[in-house]
Amino acid sequence: MPAKILIVEDDRAIRQSVLRLLARDGYYTAAHETTEAALAQIDTDPTFDLALIDVNLPGRDGFACCRMLRGKGWRKPVIMLTGRSSSADKVSGLSAGADDYVTKPFDPPELRPASPPTCAAPATTTRPTSRRKRSVSART
Repeated sequence: MPAKILIVEDDRAIRQSVLRLLARDGYYTAAHETTEAALAQIDTDPTFDLALIDVNLPGRDGFACCRMLRGKGWRKPVIMLTGRSSSADKVSGLSAGADDYVTKPFDPPELRPASPPTCAAPATTTRPTSRRKRSVSART
């Protein structure tokens, strides 16, 4: 069964781009624009393998989303996918419980290796991934 990835991103263009990239790689995805919608999804289906969360969300931000997921006992990997690249933001994300922090904009290949090995491989590939804390700066 393909890995299930929850995407929490309010920017429609970025959300659609990430959905297409992951679907093309064989992942099952679900996407939401708000923390509240993402938490409701986890309440009804806690079987996701990974969450990709933007920081700048309407209502409760991505840091709050991550803290709330962790507060619900969700122990799967969380990757912050955000345009906020300051050291303070990175520390805030990791302190909130994120496992990784990837800055936008990013090149699509840079998102693939961000998926930790605890996230099951997609159905269409068997390539291994590596786990590391890092920030990725995009190329223009």
